[in-house]
Amino acid sequence: MRLIIAEKNSVGRAIAGVIGIKSAETGYIKCSDSAETVVTWASGHMYQMAGLDEYTPAEVPTGKNGKKVWRFEELPVFPETWILNKDPGKREQTELIEELIGKADVVVNAGDPDREGQLLIDEIIWESPNKPKTYLRYWANAIDRKSIENALNNLKPNDAYQGMCNAAEYRRRADWLVGINLSRAYSIANHHLSNVGRVMTPTLQLVADRDLEIENFRPADYYELWADFGSYKGKFLPDELQEGTDHEGRLTDKSVADKISAECSGADSEITACSCEEKEIQQPLGLNLADITAAASAKFGFSAKRTLELCQSLYEMKFQSYPRTDSKYLPENQYADAASVLETIQRLLPDLTKEIAGADPSIHSRTWNTDKTTAHHAIIPVSADPSETDITQIGEDERKIFDLVCRNYIAQFYPASRVRKTVIRTQVRNYTFESRGTVVENQGWKSVYDDGGEEKEELQELPIVREGDHVKCLSVSSQTKRTKAPPKFTEGSLIRAMANVYQYIDDPEIKKILRDGDGIGTSATRAAIIEKLKAKFIREEGKFIVSTPEGRNLLKEVSESLTSAVTTALWERDLSLISEGAQPHDFERRICDFVLTEVTKAKENYVPGEYKGTPTDFKCPECGKPLYSKKFSWCCDECGVKLSKEMFSYRLTDTDLKNALAGTGKVLDKKFKSLKTGKVFSGKIVYKKDSKNLSIEFDNRPLDSKYKCPRCGKPLMRLASKIMKGSFWWCCSGYPNCKLKFKDANGKPMINEEKKQ
Repeated sequence: MRLIIAEKNSVGRAIAGVIGIKSAETGYIKCSDSAETVVTWASGHMYQMAGLDEYTPAEVPTGKNGKKVWRFEELPVFPETWILNKDPGKREQTELIEELIGKADVVVNAGDPDREGQLLIDEIIWESPNKPKTYLRYWANAIDRKSIENALNNLKPNDAYQGMCNAAEYRRRADWLVGINLSRAYSIANHHLSNVGRVMTPTLQLVADRDLEIENFRPADYYELWADFGSYKGKFLPDELQEGTDHEGRLTDKSVADKISAECSGADSEITACSCEEKEIQQPLGLNLADITAAASAKFGFSAKRTLELCQSLYEMKFQSYPRTDSKYLPENQYADAASVLETIQRLLPDLTKEIAGADPSIHSRTWNTDKTTAHHAIIPVSADPSETDITQIGEDERKIFDLVCRNYIAQFYPASRVRKTVIRTQVRNYTFESRGTVVENQGWKSVYDDGGEEKEELQELPIVREGDHVKCLSVSSQTKRTKAPPKFTEGSLIRAMANVYQYIDDPEIKKILRDGDGIGTSATRAAIIEKLKAKFIREEGKFIVSTPEGRNLLKEVSESLTSAVTTALWERDLSLISEGAQPHDFERRICDFVLTEVTKAKENYVPGEYKGTPTDFKCPECGKPLYSKKFSWCCDECGVKLSKEMFSYRLTDTDLKNALAGTGKVLDKKFKSLKTGKVFSGKIVYKKDSKNLSIEFDNRPLDSKYKCPRCGKPLMRLASKIMKGSFWWCCSGYPNCKLKFKDANGKPMINEEKKQ
């Protein structure tokens, strides 16, 4: 028997469908081939890494929560033998796979085509009491019939992928060693929970740095001077010694700008330089996940998580190739599929018929480069049998992503865009003015895009002139400009920053070490990292994301080594080398040395005392002092005000608190849930000065102003009984601060018969 273990149900069923299905059983499929193939599947990681408690001595005391007390004495922990535990929710399927392994002559690892997919199936084999006699690897970047058949016909020994498995295994060990040890160490040192992550913390630093840069930015005026030479115009080009300029060469002194304008207007001029060259703009490289995420964020406002979900859905529905890729290139052996893929695109997206008609499959763009592909290639449409794909399956959002991918693929079969670029430099007295002109001679691949492609140029046709020609400067005009702060991050631009972190590093030596594509995190993990940060450390402001006070405070509480993108980027480079076959043990030793140093720093900075909470930007509504954020409340250290963060199963956000304190809150529709009755209802969060706490003004309970609460004077409400159909009862609208209840008598509250509280 041959056993194929896929990473997920959808892939397993696709593989079985190509081989031929004999019968579908619970948790696996029997195939009808001569090898008696059985296809089964995992469901993500079937094993979990053990927590710190399983590595600490039994004598460590246990707290009220049943877990061992956090102490510096046990830190750092470096496991000699790593413990994996079966995921309790997946135990039945895991044990079924183990049983099938014992019956198989050949086992095939059909995990997703990346290092995490490699590890996911390998760890099942490691932990299984049964071991395969022969262990092979299936590798396909898509799940259409052709890709599956090709992968099944080219199975390789699983040992050939040991480097990828090592990279995934030592990546998660590094995450555990850094995250578990240092989160605990800094939580003890800071007297509150401090979530530290190998990738999460430097990502947070990128966002906080950008926010601080924007906050500290002070806009300033500068001046652009434009000379009119009759048949063309030129922009003033200051030299390095020009007075009145800033460090970026902008003219910031208005008196100097006025002086130059006055001196040059009406003056004779000479053309000192003139160049004209034909330039080809090559087709764009293929799309990786960071590219698609950035484009989807900018064009459609999709989050990184949403974009990954859409790409994964398109992959599983056999529309496009595997999404978790950092590659922008395509292997040469897929070049021959171009005509078939273009035909598939035309069938699925008739709106692109015109663009496909202009494509020439004989054009060989720079994207086709096997040497520059990794385990993956760029994301492309898949050539699929009409019976396998139906465009009506996909929703509007998926169609938008698919359109991006298809246009990029079509553009590979258009000629390069050709332009003629002209540059003229004109000397007016002692000042230089530069004129730039661009004439499009052939749109080429840019015609595939509605917006003309990513590059937008100001088109201007300049006259034919020669060096030494004399012209008259008719006039010089001055345009007042204003410097702009850098833009806030969106999820898309943050993903790109994570993928190309070298662009955000000032040290020139480090920049030389890191290259384009060296980043923090991987294409498979970056969206999840952003989602984790959203829980507490960053928040959304429209389509932008900014750091929270809790996030900035965390960055102040840990060492710079933990917040440095350089440290993590260099680790990611090491993991890439491990994936290619380098030995992993030195990498783990360096991680352990780093953790030991950081734990020592945390110990040295530890000062015993009571934790006040994380400082926030909110002011106490009673005394005006800063509020501090704790796990379950916002507190004032000065006057003792304590505002709960949870009301009726709803977790309040910073925005809710801001609106409540300002009195501008809106009714939240169906956000609150009664633990007693299970009823979900609407309400408005407000601050009550009498109780010095937050409260809810219920929205969906009818008020009857005729009857007032004898205790607080607020209107009473008549409610239908959930226990006795047709019966009613009354309660105070000031609930939960006032909890009086009354029986109902013919539509009136029996106020004299108050129900005991």
